[in-house]
Amino acid sequence: MVQTGVFDRVFVSYDPNDVAKLDPEALAKMYWDNPSKPRERLAPLYKRSKLSSMVGCAKCLLEIAAQYGSFMQFIERQKFPNRIDSRENQRRFWEAFDYTSGYLANIGFPFFRNFTSLCHLLQDLGFDCAKPDSIVMGVAERLGIVGATTKKASSGLSENGKKQYR
Repeated sequence: MVQTGVFDRVFVSYDPNDVAKLDPEALAKMYWDNPSKPRERLAPLYKRSKLSSMVGCAKCLLEIAAQYGSFMQFIERQKFPNRIDSRENQRRFWEAFDYTSGYLANIGFPFFRNFTSLCHLLQDLGFDCAKPDSIVMGVAERLGIVGATTKKASSGLSENGKKQYR
């Protein structure tokens, strides 16, 4: 799918400014539901809702860029320690993680607002982060071993539903 260039054509080379303007329903009708374009079908995206999520990601990236300059500048500003080799760095990591997760959930960022997805991203960016399995985390949450980690979890918003971000 990637080698065919279909994603580049459909998602306009992944430029967030252009992708944010796309209509997920129009994309679905044109590519997902269109039997006349079997080579350009997006069915390899196993969920049709991923179209909406990809457009949503672009919108959130633009919102982050407007506030912080770029997604990476946002991550850098959170001051994640590169290594978790002390109690202090452990505390700093979870403080930055909680803030980052809350911010991404608050703006409705698909994917990375989820606990394990954000862990995976941080690992990919080179930060120490043990990425727990989402099933294990769900069971641990239900058993009360860990606090709520799902998107339904409390995001620490104030009574009026707003949170101030750095």
